[in-house]
Amino acid sequence: MANILLRIARFVEWPNSPPKSAFVIAVAGSDPDEPGLRLFLSPEGAPTVPIEVRHVSSLSEMRRSRIVFLGRSLGSNMKTILHDLEGAGVLTVSPLPGFGEMGGMVELSNQPEGRPLILNADAARRGGFHFHVSLLGVARLARSGISH
Repeated sequence: MANILLRIARFVEWPNSPPKSAFVIAVAGSDPDEPGLRLFLSPEGAPTVPIEVRHVSSLSEMRRSRIVFLGRSLGSNMKTILHDLEGAGVLTVSPLPGFGEMGGMVELSNQPEGRPLILNADAARRGGFHFHVSLLGVARLARSGISH
């Protein structure tokens, strides 16, 4: 899973946020895929700073990360968390169905047919992020509550 997040990161233009000493992937909530986040498969294309995966429980910890992976267990609080992370320069990612429509930036779809990612370009733009056109080729788009 961490490998997937790092690959996505390669195709994202990051906002002009203060440099962080490490590229931190925060894991919030519990998720069946969470143990996979702790195993880095290949650093190819990874950021040139140290990479850390941290399990976090507070919004302040999430805001100090570059990517926040929000587990399915946070479903009932997801909209509040996303609202509180606005403007933090953090890429939000989750496998929760409907995450993109809720305002999350990257939804990991587990549907066997179709594209593996659902991107909310509007949410990303509001956060200062831009998705590279190559990433759009393997994703569906979610905007304003509508998945395309």
